[in-house]
Order: sequence, then C-alpha cells, then structure tokens
Amino acid sequence: MMYNRKKRVIEIYFVLYLAALILLIPQSKKEEEENGKILADNRIFQLPFNLKAEKNALNTLLTFDSTGMKIVSADTVNTIYFTGNVKDVKFEFEIEDQSINRKINLMDEKSGNTRYFRVSEDLENQNAKFMWHPVMNELKNNTFVVNVEATAVSNDPETLGAVVKDNIRFILNYQVVYDFEGAAVAMEMTGVNDTRIDTVVINPTVDSRTLFSPNVILTPTDDIVRSIAYTKWRNEIFVFGLDLNSDLRRQPIIEISHVPDKSNKGTAKIVGFTNNTIVVEGDTPEFGSMKVKLNIIRHADGKELSREFRVIAELLDDPIYSEIMYPDVKFTIEPNLPMLSNRENVTKLMNSEGRAVHVSENNMPFTFTPTLADIDKEYTIERYVNDKIIGKKFKISVKDFPEPEIHRIARFEKNKVRVFTNSYGLHQGAENYIKSIEITEGNAVAREIIGAQNISKDKQIVTKQVFEIVPRDDSKPFSFKIRAIAQNNKKSKIVSYPDN
Repeated sequence: MMYNRKKRVIEIYFVLYLAALILLIPQSKKEEEENGKILADNRIFQLPFNLKAEKNALNTLLTFDSTGMKIVSADTVNTIYFTGNVKDVKFEFEIEDQSINRKINLMDEKSGNTRYFRVSEDLENQNAKFMWHPVMNELKNNTFVVNVEATAVSNDPETLGAVVKDNIRFILNYQVVYDFEGAAVAMEMTGVNDTRIDTVVINPTVDSRTLFSPNVILTPTDDIVRSIAYTKWRNEIFVFGLDLNSDLRRQPIIEISHVPDKSNKGTAKIVGFTNNTIVVEGDTPEFGSMKVKLNIIRHADGKELSREFRVIAELLDDPIYSEIMYPDVKFTIEPNLPMLSNRENVTKLMNSEGRAVHVSENNMPFTFTPTLADIDKEYTIERYVNDKIIGKKFKISVKDFPEPEIHRIARFEKNKVRVFTNSYGLHQGAENYIKSIEITEGNAVAREIIGAQNISKDKQIVTKQVFEIVPRDDSKPFSFKIRAIAQNNKKSKIVSYPDN
C-alpha cells in the first residue's frame, strides 16, 4: 500500500517535469510571425474616419393663438462626432429648405454662421455642434434636410497623408399648431400628401366673426432691419386677430423718428398688404437709423394698436482682396458685405468677356487661382443684393512674377563678399529659387550659403538666398560682374563689384 502511494507521487512529478520541458521548447519562426502579426494587428487597429450624429432629427413644436407664437418644445442642438486617426478635419453643413428648394452652406464657425443656423467646432474632442433657432413668424410646417460633409487628412501609417471623406444627414422638423381659443378646426396641410394630417389650422370657411379675439398681435419679420445706406429696405408686419381686408376703421398710418435727425433722409411707406400682412418699404437712411411705427385701428371695437421697428443704415465697405494676383497662387476674396435683413446677396468674379467664373452666395469667402494663361488679363468683383448690383466694381489684374534681383552686395571679409538675392513665384509647383550666380566678367567664384534660405509665403512668394563670392585668383584684383538666374531661367540685371 505504501509502495503504490510513492509510485503515484513519482509519476505526478515526472508529468510536471515533462510539461516544463515542453514550455521551454522555442517556437518556430512561423508561429512567432503569426503571433506577432496578431499582436501587431491588435496594436495598430484604428476606427476608420466616420461621422455619427447624436440625433437623426431635431423636432420643434410651436403653437399660435391669440397671444402669439409660443414654443412648446424645441430641440435645437445636434452633435456630430467623428472617429479615426486623422488631422485637419473640416466640416461643411448644407441646410436645404425643401419647400422653396433653397440651400444654405455653413463652412465653419468663423465664416458660415447665419441668423438662424450656427456651427461650433470642438476638434480636440472630435465633434462639431450644429445649432438652429426656430423662425418665430413662420406660420406653416416645414422640414429642412441638413447634409453634413467632413474631410480630413489621414494619420494612419497605411494611408498617411491621404484625404478621407464622410457624410451624413439629419432633418429639422418645424410644426405649428393653431389654437384660437378652441375655435380652430383640424384640416390637412395644403400641399401635403392626402394620407397625412399633421397640423391644425383655421378653417377658411368659418365666419371670421366666430374667431373674434380681444387680442390683436402685430409681429414684424425683423425688429431690426439692416440695410445698406442709400438703398431700398423692406419689412413685412404680420397681423393676427383681425382681417386687414374687412376689419380696419381707417388706412394704417406710418410714423417715422430719425436718429440723429431728419438729415439722414430715411423714408417709409406702405406698399401693399394681404388679409394678414402689411408690407412696408422705403429709402435706407444715409447714416444713423430711424424708428418706423405702424398704427392701425380695428373697426369692430375701435381698438388702436401699434408696433415699431428700427431701420439701421449699414455702410458698404470694400471687399477684401488683392488688386494684383499672380499665376498658380491661391488668393482669397472676401465679399465683406454687412449683415443684411431679408436680402439675398451674391458676389461674382467676372472675366473680361463678362462671364462669371465664380459665384458666391450669402457673403461667403471664396478662392481664385489664376493660371499662366491669365497673365495680363483683368477680372472684376461685382456684388449684388436682391439681383441688383450695389457699389462699384473692383478690378483685379493678373501679372507675371517680377524678374529675380540681386538685392545687395555686402563686404564680409577681405576678398570675400556676400550677395543677397530675391526670386519670385513658383516654377512647376515649387519655389522659384535662384539656381546659380553667373559670373559674366571678372575674378570671382560663387557658392550658395546653405541654410540661409528664407521663403516668404506672401502673394508674390519671395525666396531669399545668400551667396558668397571670393576671388578665383588671389593674385589678381577682386572685381566682377554677376547676375542671378532663377529656376524658371529668368535672369536679373547685371550688377558690378565694386560699384563703379
């Protein structure tokens, strides 16, 4: 019995000994490569560049009754996240109003924000926020489609430097429910599919007297109208609680208060109305502002109501651009129009044949890169507000780059001078540097001082270089004539040393 126990213990130790030996046997090269590959794959795995929206839809519900517009609920912010090992991420938001087939582009938070839509980027935390403000005088249901596109530069070792792109979309739902003290009648939206009932509106066949309300509301499209001085301005005032065609005791009256005084020459007059809107327009003040007050009296009870708004004159500044441009260099043109109310603005870059080579809407900056074929040609910048040209036209001349030049020659030591050169522009997509100093006459040898090169990335792209010149023969007088030759084979003027 004792013998069998000892034998079992010895067998267990022997098995453990063999297992230890097996673990010490080195892996084959193939196994090491496969295991290493798995580890490497796990180590370098990165999510691809993708956009993800926090919400697929932003819903806004408003009610309109005798007290005016009220927001019941409004979801106004959507966060767009991006993934991937990337840099230089750029977002572009396109808002499409499907009811009028119009699109608005937001490029970034600096240049793309509008009155109702705004973008805020937080690239450090890999997201961008889209924000919108519901239009408080919009009395019909609407749906906007927001298309989001983003580009970035890949940091992934396998695709390093490649431009990657992704896009997504979400929608903005705007719904208005009418409720005139229980007298509203449900009906389908005009223009909506017959199977869909998604709003409550006033039945136009109901006698207006059944909708009589003690409250009358006047709401202008803009409480502050911003318009360019000397041009026409326009504003609409929505009237709720009466019918302008049948329930006015007298014609509406306009009162004007000028700031600082009447010398600013601003005017206002009623130019039209419907059953619930009054259209007012006039000449924008030459400077300052003015208050416009609309007065109406309801015929049913003689109730007098008024509403005022301001018209502010905006001065028209020049666009921001370069009057002289050079080939193969990208130039930015900023329309630089003031913020205007209810005005569509367009900036056009026109060629000498009267054709628009670029059109920018909503005061968005744009770029223009002339070609070699554009040298000695002229372009003009024209700005339009509501299809009417405003201000003067601005000319752009496309010029060839200047010739290279020897900027100065300075004595550095005895029988040793330094030559400072400037060359301009690009050649075959690269800086047009000085490739050699030609000794046209005299006792001299030239070499470039490596490391002294400096490139100025202004509109001319100036490449600055330094060369050192010494005598070829120390026994002869140290004098010479030289000129610089650029990469595009253009040559500078000949310069002498010493200067005679």
